[in-house]
Amino acid sequence: MLIGGFGGHLTFYRNDGNTTTPNWTFITNTYDSIDVGISSAPGFVDVEGDGDYDLFIGDGSGRISYYRNDGNSFSPIWNLISTYYDSIDVNFTAVPAFEDLDDDGDFDMFIGGSGGSYNDPTFNYYENSGDLNNPSWTLLTDFFDFPNFSFSLYCRPSFVDIDNDDDFDLFIGDYSGSIWFFRNDGDVTIPDWTFITNAYDSIDVGQASAPSFVDIDGDGDFDMFIGERYGHIWFYRNDGTTISPLWNRVATRYNSIDVNYRATPTFTDIDNDGDFDMFIGEWEYGRIFFYRNIGNNTIPSWELVTQNYNTIDGDKDSAPTFADIDSDGDFDMFVGRRWGRIAFSVTMEQRKHPYGY
Repeated sequence: MLIGGFGGHLTFYRNDGNTTTPNWTFITNTYDSIDVGISSAPGFVDVEGDGDYDLFIGDGSGRISYYRNDGNSFSPIWNLISTYYDSIDVNFTAVPAFEDLDDDGDFDMFIGGSGGSYNDPTFNYYENSGDLNNPSWTLLTDFFDFPNFSFSLYCRPSFVDIDNDDDFDLFIGDYSGSIWFFRNDGDVTIPDWTFITNAYDSIDVGQASAPSFVDIDGDGDFDMFIGERYGHIWFYRNDGTTISPLWNRVATRYNSIDVNYRATPTFTDIDNDGDFDMFIGEWEYGRIFFYRNIGNNTIPSWELVTQNYNTIDGDKDSAPTFADIDSDGDFDMFVGRRWGRIAFSVTMEQRKHPYGY
């Protein structure tokens, strides 16, 4: 597990357990002597197509440091190539992420930042006009045409194919409690973002909305869960279809959940039993609440396992998400933090127990 920090270093915890029962051993809070100055935000991608992950780190100045992996996927050797990668500068608090947004077989780069201060969010999309082995970055200012929109603080994007047309649509929650919905009226290769509303389906959870989508009832369409300022979860069941969702508000305090302040929910089948489990980040202590689904994939039943999953705390405003970033068949965890940092947790052996203790 690699955790970015406000001081610009990376903290490294080695997993001396396995993929099901992780056992975190603190190794160093100055991993590989890396120091990007302030507000390190790591992101990993095989940018050269050589089978191992390279390391990109955003910093508080809005720039990206690039460390090439000259080792291999088991024993990385980090070689600093640039502290000002591709002359990219988003001005303030760069947070890089990578995805094949145009479906051309290589990774594109998405960088969250600020136009001049922490409350002036920007979204920067760099298309990879090279290839999988030799990237070449082109800033497309009109890909996310967001300068015309006035987001509030704490923008939280969520991509999902909400209309079942085989491309990603975009939802952005913000501090005002609104849900901004941008429909992709293009396709998976050439997206065309159409702003639909900043009051999606007249939904307003008050403040600090954090949407998450999951088929929680197993009927083949996405349902919506929204975290809010006071630590509760609003649940909207989709009583429509995959093409035309119809949101039915079922609960404003779903399952009587209360994580105290600014709930940020996400769902994944962490125990591989065929149903979704629930993780909720919170603001005050940066903890992650873990609810195991002891029901099934059509009728969930929630059991609170721990309020401090993997003892990941000590910061504020945790926002967890899961992805199999290393293609080893299990879920890895990324946790967003208040000052733009991203904590990255990866398990490296066959998992037996996922519950974080």
